[in-house]
This record gives sequence, C-alpha cells and structure tokens, in this order.
Amino acid sequence: MHARSNSLKGFTVAEVMLVIGLIALLGGMTAVEGFNAYRRALTRTDAERIFGLLRRARSDSIHGVCLSGTCTESPFHGVSLSAHGATLFEGSDFKTRSQSVDETLSLEGTGIASSTGDILFAPLTGKADKDATVTLADPYGARWDITVYASGAIDMSLQDETD
Repeated sequence: MHARSNSLKGFTVAEVMLVIGLIALLGGMTAVEGFNAYRRALTRTDAERIFGLLRRARSDSIHGVCLSGTCTESPFHGVSLSAHGATLFEGSDFKTRSQSVDETLSLEGTGIASSTGDILFAPLTGKADKDATVTLADPYGARWDITVYASGAIDMSLQDETD
C-alpha cells in the first residue's frame, strides 16, 4: 500500500506578494524614466520651434515680406523672447511693432532658461542687431543653446551634461 501525501503544491501568499512588489517597483522605475524622456522631448521641441521662428524672422527680413500690408519699404522682423514663449513680430522694435501680425509661440517644456532679449533682423541683409544666445534647459542636465550671430547665421547645439 502506498502512503498518501497531504502536501499541496503552489505559491505562498508571501511569494506572490514579493513578485507583485517587484513588478510594481520595475513599473514605477519605467514610468519615471518615461516621464523624464517626455519632459526632455518637450524641451527639445521647444528649442526646435524657437530655432524655426528665428529662421523665419530672418527669411522674412531678407525677402522684404510685409505682413501688415502697410509697409512703404522692406520691414525689420524680429523675435521677442520671454520665459515661457516667443513672439515673431514685424517692426523696428517690439514696443512699436504692428501687433496685428504677431505670431506667438507658447512653450510646452521648461521654458527659456536665459536669453539676451529681443533679436531683430535687418531688411534685405538678414543681419542681426547683435550676437545673441537663447538657452533652454531641461531638469535632467541637457541644455539647448541657440546662437544668433550678428552676421545673421543661426546655430543650435545640445550640451548634454548627463553623459
């Protein structure tokens, strides 16, 4: 005759809880990293949008584009920068511009960390009124620098301090 075994096979409550805890921990770490990547992507996109706005202001100046329809000669075009946005404008300065043709850009990421103020491009030549730098930084160490040279050239570079 064979002895009957009363032992049951399966997992204990402690083992199941341990596995659930590990899955939750890994899921939480993945969610945090995903959020960090999302915030970094927003800041990069903001930098690209400001870069594009600066290029458009310069192009409009070079080609003598008159957005207001009231120009008697080729107008200046510029970009005014604030902590959370930028405005493409037509006119010799931001205070006396034709506000009806402003194009405003709201930033989605962390905003502009630093800038050298409004940037103005001369008609027909596209030269900037000064050398200027616009910096956008995410909270994780990456920094995008957009440099505008007095010659009118515009450059964007990434300085990643997380490596």
